This record gives sequence, structure tokens and C-alpha cells, in this order.
Amino acid sequence: DAHPIKAVVSTQSTGSNKPLKVGEECKMTIDASRAMTGDIVIREKDPSKMHQDSPADLELLVVGPDGRPVTLEIEESEEGVFKVAFTPDKAGDYLFVAESEGVAAPKCPIPLKARGLKSVKVFGPGIEPSGNLCGFDTHFIVDAREAGEEKLHVDIGGPGTGEFKPMPPITEPKKG
Repeated sequence: DAHPIKAVVSTQSTGSNKPLKVGEECKMTIDASRAMTGDIVIREKDPSKMHQDSPADLELLVVGPDGRPVTLEIEESEEGVFKVAFTPDKAGDYLFVAESEGVAAPKCPIPLKARGLKSVKVFGPGIEPSGNLCGFDTHFIVDAREAGEEKLHVDIGGPGTGEFKPMPPITEPKKG
């Protein structure tokens, strides 16, 4: 009973449930070699079209944190085995879906998280050229709420010999 929905989906980038990194390619493998025989058609799903022009055995979709589809690279590496890749461009939650005729493949959808330095925002007078006067205190804010769980290190460089006094972190109450 060969059917594309029995294809095996595995992610190489998320083997240990670690978040993806913004700007780094996420690679997945779709192995449909035991699920089907003959020519297998796998393509990127276009959610804006109700009916595609040509039939596909398996349709793939990654939805980004903004709810929009992410561009995928799909390549057959050997008969019935496909390499799928995409690069998260922003931090947040992504969702990978593989389906055949509207039915999700086993273990799908697969939730993925992307984190990275691109999601850290630094602002305030302490980083503006006009906000730093010799002999006066200044400040800046580091917003790393979307950066993930890793420890944040702050290095300050410049010609001066000022003293760095970190302020206590501002945290938001947990929802729920």
C-alpha cells in the first residue's frame, strides 16, 4: 500500500531540539523511497491557490513567524529522497508541513523555533554619537527578549576608560 503520506520527514538542523539560527540554513530530508515507487513529485505548496496546475505526490510548506510562507529549496538527492532547505530570516516560531491531498505526513506539522542576534535590539542615547559626553553618565537598552535562551554578553569598546555599571535586568511577567 504505497502512499506518499507514509514518507519519512527528518530534520538535520533540529536533531537535539535546539532552536534554528537566524540566517543559517535549516536542512530536512524527505524519504519517500519506501512509501512510493516510480517518479515522485514533491513541490512547494502555494496556499494562495486552491488547485495546483499539475498534481504532486507531496506538498511542502514552511510558515514563518509572520504567517507567510517561506521559500524552500527542494532537490532530489537520490531516487525518492529529497533534500529540503530554507533559511530563517527572523526570530520566531516556524511551522513545517508536508501533506498529500490535504492529509499531513506522520509527525507533521513540525514546529521549529529560530533565534539569533538579528533579534537583539540595542537603542538609547548611549549608542548615539551625540549621546555620549565625556565625564557624564549615559545609558542604552538591550532588548533580547526574542534572542532565545543563551546568555547575553555585552562588550563596550571605544577610546575612553569609562566604568560600566550594568543595571538590573528588566523582565516582563510571564503570561499564563
